[in-house]
Amino acid sequence: MITASRDGCVGKILLISTTSVYPNVNRVVTEQDADVHNPITQAERIVQDSGIPATILRFGGLFGPGRHPGRFLAGKDAISGGNLPVNLIHMDDCIEIIKNIVDHNVWGHVFNACSDDHPARKEFYTKAAIALGLRPPIFSDDDHGGYKIVSSERLKTVLNYKFSHSLA
Repeated sequence: MITASRDGCVGKILLISTTSVYPNVNRVVTEQDADVHNPITQAERIVQDSGIPATILRFGGLFGPGRHPGRFLAGKDAISGGNLPVNLIHMDDCIEIIKNIVDHNVWGHVFNACSDDHPARKEFYTKAAIALGLRPPIFSDDDHGGYKIVSSERLKTVLNYKFSHSLA
């Protein structure tokens, strides 16, 4: 990709990345909190350092048509981390954000893209399974895993973006 861009075949890069670049630090994370040792963060850095106009877009977990969250954990037992927050985004928002970046020529940025809502896993996935008529997941009392709440404030400010889909 970088070589093709340098050869003039590609003028700009929009790299779709992931919020998994953030460690579980038990707080809200912003674009500056990425783990520099994470291989994905290192790949992002190669794109940023290429000299080609590029924007990095870090999506949370995807849901939407064909990816209903009610199916993700339905019928499973002894799932840990029920009280930990989710970081998800609807496919419609993904498409609109990409369209905004391209249409408004917004290059040279790193953005997080997650819904504004971060309900507890237990609450969210139970409700989603019930909505599909599936057996809800059963969560254990183990909440010892770390978490992060991914902030999309920068994206909302720079693109003046309002999320279409809520997790509430």
